[in-house]
Amino acid sequence: MDYLNIGAAILILIATLLFPSGTMGAVASNGNVLSPVNPDSLLFFGLFITVIGAVSALRPRLFWYLHVGRKIKDVPPNKLYLLVLRSGGVLVLFLGIYIICYVLRIIG
Repeated sequence: MDYLNIGAAILILIATLLFPSGTMGAVASNGNVLSPVNPDSLLFFGLFITVIGAVSALRPRLFWYLHVGRKIKDVPPNKLYLLVLRSGGVLVLFLGIYIICYVLRIIG
C-alpha cells in the first residue's frame, strides 16, 4: 500500500511539472478545456480516491490489518509503518481533491 501511495505522489508531481496550467486535455479556440476522459467517471474516481486517502489517514490500523495483521496474529503494528500509511493516505487524499477540482474546472 505504501508503494502505491508513493507512486501516486510521484505521478502527481510529474503531471504538475508537465502540465503547469492544470489542463491535461486539449484547449479549444474559445478557451474551454476538451477533456480526453468522461468527467463523470473521473469525478467518481476522484471521490473514491479521496475516501481511500481519508480512511488511510484517519485509520491506518485498518489498512495495516488488511495488509499484514490478518496474516500474523498477536503482533502489534509498528508505529513507523502506521506513520507511513498515514502519510501516504494524506498524499492520496490530496490527489483525490486535486482530481475533483480538475473535473469541476472542466465541467464549470
